[in-house]
Amino acid sequence: MRARTTIPCKIDAPINRGNSGGPTFNLCGQVIGINTAIYSPLGGSVGIGFAVPSNIAKQVVVQLKEHGHVTWGWLGVAIQNVTPAITKGLGLDPANATGALVASVTADSPAAKAGIEQGDVITAAGGHEIKNLHDLPRFVAATPVGGKLPLTIVRDGKQRTIEATIGEMPQNVASE
Repeated sequence: MRARTTIPCKIDAPINRGNSGGPTFNLCGQVIGINTAIYSPLGGSVGIGFAVPSNIAKQVVVQLKEHGHVTWGWLGVAIQNVTPAITKGLGLDPANATGALVASVTADSPAAKAGIEQGDVITAAGGHEIKNLHDLPRFVAATPVGGKLPLTIVRDGKQRTIEATIGEMPQNVASE
C-alpha cells in the first residue's frame, strides 16, 4: 500500500496594478487573504504583494455588520523583542529568549490599571505563548473591548499571572 501524500497548499499570486482588492487563494482553492496593494519598482507584476489575512478580514466584516465601525483591543504598552542579552540582564535563562519586554506603560491604560510595569516580560496572553513581540499585539487586538485577558509575566525573575481588562484602541495611539 502506498503512503498517501498531501500537496502543501502554497500560494502563487501575481498581482497587477488595478486588480488589488480581490481574494488571495492558495493552490488548494482556499481564500487566505484580501489583496490590498502591490509594491512594484518597475510597474508590473514583479514586486511584493500585500494582503490582509482572511481571518482578520472576517473579524472586520462581522464588526462592521454589527456595529458599523471596527474596534480593536488595546493594552497600552510599548514592547520590544526579548534577546538573549536582555534575558541575561534580567537574570533569566538566555536559552529561553522569548516573550515581549515592556519598554513603557501608557498612563491610565489597561496595562497600568492591571499593574504591568516597565521591565516586565510578557510570556503568554490568554494561555498562548508569546514567542516574539509580534504575537502580543495580535492577541490583544483580537480580545473584545472589556474582555479579560490573563497575561503571564516575569518580573524580578518570578513568574506571575495578571489579568488585564482590554480597552478600546484610541484613535491617536500608534503603540500596542
